[in-house]
Amino acid sequence: MNIKTSHFILGAIALITLSQGENVKQSMAKNEAIKQNQSAFKDRLRKNRDDAKNAQDLSKVAIERYKANCILIKDQKTGKEAYFREGAATVDSALNRRVRDDAIVCNRLGDTAVIQDGLITDIARVALADKPEMQNLLDQQGR
Repeated sequence: MNIKTSHFILGAIALITLSQGENVKQSMAKNEAIKQNQSAFKDRLRKNRDDAKNAQDLSKVAIERYKANCILIKDQKTGKEAYFREGAATVDSALNRRVRDDAIVCNRLGDTAVIQDGLITDIARVALADKPEMQNLLDQQGR
């Protein structure tokens, strides 16, 4: 069998075509991965913006609770100021007793909440930017 130059050329063309096909597949896979990463990044940005907006809204709720003379409380176990946790029991700082249901409670750390069944619910925290306003309200109320 005689191998001609044209056979070598056709073989070379076939090899180049096959190798380029693999490169195209790899390139498409890389592009898809990049698109997925960009989409995930955009989703995280959207979530961060939503979280920031939610925090601002909750800070407004918290400030309104301070304006309404919320009951200052401390952690029931330690008797000290502590950040609120959903479901934690509380003590009225002034009276040293449990707080009645549906009362609005707060602390000097910027947390506010509602008491249900003797436990903390519906926590709203004052944003860092609103802390001076919160402190002014506490000072004006002599607390």
